[in-house]
Amino acid sequence: YDYLLSEECQKIVAEQVGRGSVRVGIKGKYPELPHDRYQVVNPERAGPKLRDLRMFFNEVFGIDG
Repeated sequence: YDYLLSEECQKIVAEQVGRGSVRVGIKGKYPELPHDRYQVVNPERAGPKLRDLRMFFNEVFGIDG
């Protein structure tokens, strides 16, 4: 975990993989995307809708099941 959260690894994650960094000050591959605030999903609110969301996701991406 120490390495995954390290500045070195987070630069790789942000610049090469294109994911947002969990470390402040690491610039990502796509700087035009806002990443200063993250939305946390409340499981009590999303939980009841999970089945419908999963079905919608599968339909959009053509996944059977």
